[in-house]
Amino acid sequence: MLGDMAKKVQVRFLPDDKTIEVDKGTDILDAAIEADIYIDSICGGRGKCGKCRVIVQAGDVTAEKTELLEPGEIKKGYHLACLTKAEGDVEVLVPEESRVGLLQILMKADVVEAEKLDPPIVKFYFELSEPTLTDNLSDLDRLKRSLSDHGIEDIMGPLPVMRRMSNLFRKSEWDVTATVVEDGECHELVHLQGGDTSARNFGMAVDVGTTTVVAELVNLSSGEIVAKEAAYNKQVIHGEDVLTRILHAEEEKGGLKNLRMLIVETINYLLKEMMDEAGVRRNEICYAAAAGNTVMTHLLQVAAWMSPPAFSMLPRTRLRNRGGRSSRN
Repeated sequence: MLGDMAKKVQVRFLPDDKTIEVDKGTDILDAAIEADIYIDSICGGRGKCGKCRVIVQAGDVTAEKTELLEPGEIKKGYHLACLTKAEGDVEVLVPEESRVGLLQILMKADVVEAEKLDPPIVKFYFELSEPTLTDNLSDLDRLKRSLSDHGIEDIMGPLPVMRRMSNLFRKSEWDVTATVVEDGECHELVHLQGGDTSARNFGMAVDVGTTTVVAELVNLSSGEIVAKEAAYNKQVIHGEDVLTRILHAEEEKGGLKNLRMLIVETINYLLKEMMDEAGVRRNEICYAAAAGNTVMTHLLQVAAWMSPPAFSMLPRTRLRNRGGRSSRN
């Protein structure tokens, strides 16, 4: 236990007055990432751009030699964050010129009135009739009979949903809400709930930009935008442009997984902020749609199992345009 504690060091960032505990030998740029402090690093932490200048005010560090710092800057304590490792507790000043500039994130958009709401996922509330000796349809067929009144003649039921169906129907006294998603000509039953939850049907729309991410939470039953949030794309710490992130994905060990984790963290942060603002629970969000350039969408939806070299081949075409989905259980 004592040995494990000795391997940890604290890095304090000023003027933010944020302190983060990291492994001994962690570079200052990575420590800043963990502290949610955005230091400019166009090259993605390769020591080539010289943008990540910081001043080490106290503590024990080791730094690689670089020609990007003038002798006068070195005397003042300047280091490149990506080439400087914390060997003990360290106090670091991040100058204003080294920070990712504050951007005015576009939050306003023209709202176009739709003639008819036609969301891809719909909740139907049914007061199903109880089985009798003369009406002894299976539970699934009983639900299908009610869905046919809404023009849904055939529907697929995933195993996790089917496993819950019988007990849920009886526990809720046959008053249920079925969540159905339409995919082309196919309908899929993705969720079942007891009682009437049809009015609580929300979707999330996300614009995944290279620098910023904007998200909206929409009531799919009314079309009302109930919350909107924006934040920096956390991937910016590995480069401000797409090409630098491609290099990070291809050349750094675990780079692809790391980039995907960062965009997922960004979206999850926005989602939590919107849920708190609108008073929406996670299980009431039934659908999500994301848009972005080819690399951004790849990093979000398929990076976990896609081969990195596909990023470098021109033209950069998407592996697929539609994301996957998983049934709730």
